[in-house]
Amino acid sequence: MRRCWPSCGEGWTPVMKAGIHSSMFQELVVMLTFVSLVNKKKEGERVLVLGTIAGGMVLLVIVLLSVLVLGIEQTENSTFPAFALAKTINVGNFFQRVEGILITIWVLTFFIKISLLFLSILQGLRSIGGLKEQTPFIYPLSVIFIVVVWNTYINTVYIANVIQKVWVGYAMMHLIAIPCLVLLIGWFRRKIAVSH
Repeated sequence: MRRCWPSCGEGWTPVMKAGIHSSMFQELVVMLTFVSLVNKKKEGERVLVLGTIAGGMVLLVIVLLSVLVLGIEQTENSTFPAFALAKTINVGNFFQRVEGILITIWVLTFFIKISLLFLSILQGLRSIGGLKEQTPFIYPLSVIFIVVVWNTYINTVYIANVIQKVWVGYAMMHLIAIPCLVLLIGWFRRKIAVSH
């Protein structure tokens, strides 16, 4: 089996571990927060699924190009293989130095991602508190964000270590344990409501 699959040179275990690690990033769970805000629920769900598929395809193409162009070792050892890949682009000595465009796209997408994370936390706090508006939480949450970021992001080596060793267990709590607990509570509340 190992000879048939070049991507599984070390067997299926590293592939499965990498898949579990990459599935533990919670952007899709955050995006589910906004489905309830859409007027047409079915349309919102369809767009979310299509966006997920499109994002997965983009990631697949970037990883495939990184491995094919840069090689396995350089892709594995590079912190940002897409950036290294963008530096290699040179079409007729005219279309080159694309990494500037890539950095601009990264900065914009990070800003959008952090804004969506912030908004989803505000939505959650508003619904938990039973409030009509989320404005009272904006400034305290901003201060908490700054303090947490200042004290947790020490350096890239530390963050890589956290992602490798801690993140999967922590993310499992948010992706599996808490949603199952919420479903269980909802099921019990429905049973109690039906019995009364």
